[in-house]
Amino acid sequence: MNQLFALPYNMLIANVDDDVDDREFFSDALRSVDPQIPCVLFENGSELLDYLENSKSLPDYIFLDINMPKMNGYECAQEIKSNYHSEEIQIVMYSTAFNPLDLQKFARDGFKYIVKQNTLTDLVQSIRNVISPVVIIQPVGKP
Repeated sequence: MNQLFALPYNMLIANVDDDVDDREFFSDALRSVDPQIPCVLFENGSELLDYLENSKSLPDYIFLDINMPKMNGYECAQEIKSNYHSEEIQIVMYSTAFNPLDLQKFARDGFKYIVKQNTLTDLVQSIRNVISPVVIIQPVGKP
């Protein structure tokens, strides 16, 4: 069977990471998931919060690096949660660090979590898992 991933149209994703290489890697992975999904990139939480305050369209998903200077990802996520309806924006904590206590805290606050991946294939799969595509199963040879 072939599986086609049907992603919602008009989806917007934001990525916040202080490392330019990680932002580019994330952007490349998202283009591999679906080149039609727009992605806005930010160097820190303050830039993202300014964008959210002044934008007419909110991202559907925000991938936040946890360890950033000025304002860490968790602080930024708390700010978003207190100012925007949680059902409008899905927050995904995104880091190389894995701390089980953080996972409990994120789950309690309604945030998702993924580990930064080392390969494009793995990051593409992680993003696909998070943005919850609808899987349409079609038999081979059938339109």
